[in-house]
Amino acid sequence: MSEQTPHIEPTLTPSGSLAPAYFHSLYAEQTDPWEFEKSPYEAAKYKATLAALPHARYDQALELGCSIGVLTCQLARRCDHLLAIDVSEAALAQARTRCADLFQVTFEQRDIAHDFPEGRSF
Repeated sequence: MSEQTPHIEPTLTPSGSLAPAYFHSLYAEQTDPWEFEKSPYEAAKYKATLAALPHARYDQALELGCSIGVLTCQLARRCDHLLAIDVSEAALAQARTRCADLFQVTFEQRDIAHDFPEGRSF
């Protein structure tokens, strides 16, 4: 755990989502808190997600809660442009590194409960 970021218990915001401070704390403690990189469960979930997409290719796509970018890399290969959003800058830093060769991906730090990307179609 970082000395600068104390552990924060998960709490819900009035909108019913987890508070951003929880995610900041979580990624300060661990680089891959849900083991997205090595979990067989997560790998199967990503495979099922991609298989469920009705089209082989998309002009525009939006990934909410991209975390460290494991699914982002896989989604990007099917998109002309992918906007990947997460509330945690620490998670986004890892995602940017992981997807550095994928020119079609744009990463943005946003709390989608209060800052949804307006004026774009996905």
